[in-house]
Amino acid sequence: MTALLAADGASYRIGAARLVEGADLALAPGRFVAVVGPNGAGKSTLVRLLSGELAPTGGRVLCEGAPLAGIPPHRLACLRAVLPQASRLAFPFTVREVVRIGLDGIGRGLDGRARDLLVAEALARADVSHLADRSYQSLSGGEAQRTQFGRVLAQLAAGRTVADRQALLLDEPIASLDLRHQLALLDAAHALGRAGLAILAVLHDLNLAAVFADEVVVMRAGRIVAAGPPRDVLRDDLVRDVFGVALRIGEVPAGDRPFVLPRRDATLP
Repeated sequence: MTALLAADGASYRIGAARLVEGADLALAPGRFVAVVGPNGAGKSTLVRLLSGELAPTGGRVLCEGAPLAGIPPHRLACLRAVLPQASRLAFPFTVREVVRIGLDGIGRGLDGRARDLLVAEALARADVSHLADRSYQSLSGGEAQRTQFGRVLAQLAAGRTVADRQALLLDEPIASLDLRHQLALLDAAHALGRAGLAILAVLHDLNLAAVFADEVVVMRAGRIVAAGPPRDVLRDDLVRDVFGVALRIGEVPAGDRPFVLPRRDATLP
């Protein structure tokens, strides 16, 4: 299936600093791609290029085969949603109002009742229904991130009334979440992928990347240095060379120390 979003030799430089260099990456519907790498590898910059927030200084970023920069913002909002590492709001919005921001200005044939229903569904799926009337400023970091996830879910739902194919871009989406909500968010993203969305998630946990991703993309110093199925990419030698740590992949730890492995659909009702 043809890519919805694609980086074609995309680069981004600021002066002499090469934040992303010659990136080739295709996001196809129904696929979950995890991007991993050390701090400063260019992962977040790659997300910002693919989202259209940044324009490449070299190469191209394409959406449905056309230059991303030529797509009007209202149309782009229907095609892709972005969950950044952190989101700040200076206004005293409630959680419900923040989630509803995802619907503003997009969607076709949605009256007030339909929009209210989409907001309610997004609140429930992000597990923030019980916080709906709380001030966003009063939330913990994890609660705020779940609220923002609700916002992108609402955006995608409204966008589906216009666009047949969509992408979800997640930049370190679980950094502030507890264990239950880490798995719940990734389960929800994985389900969206199985429903036909193109999913890209920047992750630091290699175990979670191995469990949820169809493809793992490894970045170092602004370049993509490996890409493929988790079983092919996550190797002892690659982890040593890229992350600078000596780990053994798939080996039971020595001694009597317990270890915990994640799995999909692990959250309890």
